Amino acid sequence: MINSILIIDNNPVILKMLTSVLGKAGYQVKTAMDGLSAFDLILNSPPDIILLDLIMPNINGEQLCGIINDYDQLRDIPIILISGVAAEAEYEFRLEGVSACIAKGPELSKHVLEVIEHYNKEEEQAEIPGYFLGKDSLQPREISLELLDANRHLQTVLENMSEGILEITLGGRIVFANQAASFLIGVSRKRLLATDFLGFFFEGEGKERLAGVFSHLGDNRVVIGEKELLSINNHLVKVQLLPVYDREKKTVIAIIKDITGRKEAENQIRESRRYLHAILDSVQAGILIVDVETCTIIDANPLALEMLGSPRNELIGRACYEYYCVGKQGRCPIIEQDKTTVQTLTNSKGERINVLKTATSCEINQKFYIVESFIDISERKRLEEKLRALTITDELTGLLNRRGFMMMARKQLSIADRANNRFFLVFADLDDLKVINDTYGHETGDMVLTKVGEVFKSLRSSDISGRLGGDEFAILVTGDQNEEDEKKLVDRLQKLFELINEDIGLELRVTLSVGIVEYDPANPRELEELIAQADNLMYKDKLSKEHG
Repeated sequence: MINSILIIDNNPVILKMLTSVLGKAGYQVKTAMDGLSAFDLILNSPPDIILLDLIMPNINGEQLCGIINDYDQLRDIPIILISGVAAEAEYEFRLEGVSACIAKGPELSKHVLEVIEHYNKEEEQAEIPGYFLGKDSLQPREISLELLDANRHLQTVLENMSEGILEITLGGRIVFANQAASFLIGVSRKRLLATDFLGFFFEGEGKERLAGVFSHLGDNRVVIGEKELLSINNHLVKVQLLPVYDREKKTVIAIIKDITGRKEAENQIRESRRYLHAILDSVQAGILIVDVETCTIIDANPLALEMLGSPRNELIGRACYEYYCVGKQGRCPIIEQDKTTVQTLTNSKGERINVLKTATSCEINQKFYIVESFIDISERKRLEEKLRALTITDELTGLLNRRGFMMMARKQLSIADRANNRFFLVFADLDDLKVINDTYGHETGDMVLTKVGEVFKSLRSSDISGRLGGDEFAILVTGDQNEEDEKKLVDRLQKLFELINEDIGLELRVTLSVGIVEYDPANPRELEELIAQADNLMYKDKLSKEHG
């Protein structure tokens, strides 16, 4: 039996008319002018039947039907739609849980009483005759169908947005949610509607900020979650709050964007930067980052600042040619080759410092930079001058003699220990020099030695080369090296010796036996020990040729 009736309509005339008619018929009548307040009434005191308008503020009739049918205790309440729009567009509005649709018109009260009387019959309930009642008395309105089409288009747009969209009352309750919002929050849209917006966010600084802004929201857009962390359902989100006025009613549109991936990427970038700066700050070389287009310094590590004698705020933005290549205001003269060279640096006091500099180009975000690393070799330069004064050069080849090589190599060994650098020691022996001397004479032998000296002098200027005596040579290869660099060095020497053979034109080919050892400062050794080990490897190389 029907005793209590809930009428939900935002038209006060309809409410007054139906309340009067049903009250005179002996029914208990309650009314609501929007879907949100109606939902609260239904939860607190479920009626026997619901008369529901389609178009209403704060949860429309279609949404309210979905919410009611999502609750087991409310699902059996009959719902009668009272709407002229629904009757005009009947093909679109056979809603879940709705038993019939009565058009708003001159026979509205009559059809309402007929439907209620139908439910009061004691026999088994049958389907109400005719789903759409009273539509014959309506005048077709093209504007209704146009409005429904526009609404359908808007719904399509909202449902396909990647951002979550919520409409919220000033009291903080959700009255609309799109599919993306439901996914982000992890709650079905039927259960989202009429619930507390702030209740879904995790506690923390972000939620406190959001609650404070929401309670004092003015007329301007506010964005929360860019600086403070705002999380919902294990997603980091950014929320835009947009006040919206609809006649005399004000609601808030919340646009929720999932920024979890972006925040993770930003954190990784920050960690990478900290890691990179930790490395740059600890290396025993000055490092500058230079903008190729403007030749200005954009970053420097502490050792570079110390060597240049300038604080960071004075150095950044200055032209690199103020310190290097003075007067050459253009591209770095060595950048095309990405190589190591010896240059003179001028610090802020005007002092000139000899440095071993490596310039390497790189591209970041389609912009080109030069990474310049340099070590102070002033002491090495002074030592070179002193060694030259002591005639430490081999007269025939122009390389360091044994004494000069040993002095320079020990100095480099000491530098490697302090800077924790590795290097290679190459010990080489000219094969069959005695045979060449016996066959072609000592003048030819000396010419061959001279050609070999030219080969070694053509290697990197930062390396130390020497003739230790007779047909024995040594090279100390400085800088970071690996097995691939070792192979490249041997290959290069062999190619250069091919050129020697072409140049001298002897029937007997000039070849070189080589032994290479790596120096690791973690396992320090004396120079003589390194030479002995390299000599032993060289001898094995020579034997392999004789027995190969």
